[in-house]
Amino acid sequence: MDDITRLTGTRYPIMMGALGAIAGPELVAAVSEAGGLGLIATIGMDSDSLRERIQRVREMTDRPFGANLMVLNPEAPKLAEVLAEQRVKVVTTSAGSPRVLTSMLHDLGLQVLHVIPSPELAFKAESSGVDGVVAEGGESGGMQSPTAISTMCLVPEVVDAVTVPVVAAGGVFDAHGYAAALALGAMGVQLGTALILTEESAAHPEYKRALIDAGPQDTVVVPMAVGPLRVLKNDFLTRTMELDPEPRKQAITEAWLRFNETCTKESADAGLVMAGQCAGAIKAIVPARELIDRIATGGAEILHAR
Repeated sequence: MDDITRLTGTRYPIMMGALGAIAGPELVAAVSEAGGLGLIATIGMDSDSLRERIQRVREMTDRPFGANLMVLNPEAPKLAEVLAEQRVKVVTTSAGSPRVLTSMLHDLGLQVLHVIPSPELAFKAESSGVDGVVAEGGESGGMQSPTAISTMCLVPEVVDAVTVPVVAAGGVFDAHGYAAALALGAMGVQLGTALILTEESAAHPEYKRALIDAGPQDTVVVPMAVGPLRVLKNDFLTRTMELDPEPRKQAITEAWLRFNETCTKESADAGLVMAGQCAGAIKAIVPARELIDRIATGGAEILHAR
């Protein structure tokens, strides 16, 4: 745990996942204020909008926060320069090879954790020089590996495969999951779906309600141009899945590209509702501080009681 908190500069080894527009400045700041690492999702941003977002977060907290860079985003190098200019110290990278950005990010003075779905890719990420890896299991919402491994199986395999710190992601939403991740050898956790269901989240109220009303089997993995996505079943998806394979894939891809608009401004049936399998287990919207305190303190109690 100490390795992750030293790397991030946070009180708790709890990180925020990349949540697109759902991760507005209020949520990023709230997570950092609570002792975790808030994370700006840079997808869809240019240099000016990222600079503005960083400044807005800094108006609400003086604690550390980071950002996510999608490797496949052609704007990623320019965005990295803004992060360094604005003294953001920690970056998670995803959706592409860590070899593309890691050296440049280090040259800019940034710490790098790469999101990986397998032990093999964790080893390659370490060989690329990353400072840590986020082992993301198939329970997670949003982008998936075509050969996803469950978090319970993935984390110990990754821990054995690398020497850098490992953060567990996918299906972690409470103190039990936090304790389990640490027992498996992870040094921290990354939260996604659980943070969507916080008061500070920018998700549309109907989006949040759809997650709270979900059952344990109400998410599904669907095809998309960049890779599979785990999303919540809704009317949009029902209509789309009736299309032939290629039009279906195209419609889902277009909906993914519109996600930053639909997730905050439109009905939960207007587009994709990305969510992890833990959505059905979360039944209340709480402040981010309450969520993180409950996970960190409750998880410590569980581990110490064993």
